[in-house]
Formats: sequence, C-alpha cells, structure tokens
Amino acid sequence: MLAYNDLMAIGLLDGLHALGLRVPADLSVVGIDDITVSRLLRPKLTTVSNPTAAAGRTAVDMLLQLGDDRRTTAQVILPTELIVRDSTGPGPHAFAGVLSHPSYAKE
Repeated sequence: MLAYNDLMAIGLLDGLHALGLRVPADLSVVGIDDITVSRLLRPKLTTVSNPTAAAGRTAVDMLLQLGDDRRTTAQVILPTELIVRDSTGPGPHAFAGVLSHPSYAKE
C-alpha cells in the first residue's frame, strides 16, 4: 500500500499489526517523505524521498520571476528517490494474505 506520507504509513503499519497482518510478509507498505522516524521503526519503512526544501525555494523563485499577468508555462522536475527498506517484499504473496484475512470474510 502507498500512503500519502510517512506519518500515514506509520498509522497504517500500526493498524495492520492490530489486525494480525505482518509487514512485509502479508502486505507491503510505502510512505512518502523519508522522515527520520521511518528509519527507526520495525520494520523500517520503505519511503520516497522528495526535496521539499528545494521545491519551496523553486516555487518562491518562480513567483518572484512572474510578470504582471502572474501566468507561467514553466515546468520544474525535482529528483525523488525510492528508499527501499524492510516494509516491502514480494508482491504475489502480499495481496493473497490480505484477502484471506478473517476481517475480509463476507457474512
């Protein structure tokens, strides 16, 4: 599962643990942000690192360079990096484990 950010992924890890699911044996989890705590968890969180400070600086620079009409067609591509840690594993086994979990049984 891909979470909106690392904090959401941490909550997801906690919820999956409460359901008795094992990460990454039953399900893989990925966050976005690479916050410091993501390296301290068990399992360590796989995450996408993005340059938030550089994005902010670039946005301010672009705003300062805009003309009176405040329009631009400029595009900026900033580097991101997938940091693979312990919360991801083989795909085929992960999805099957979730579907067979008792909490998904139809009544």
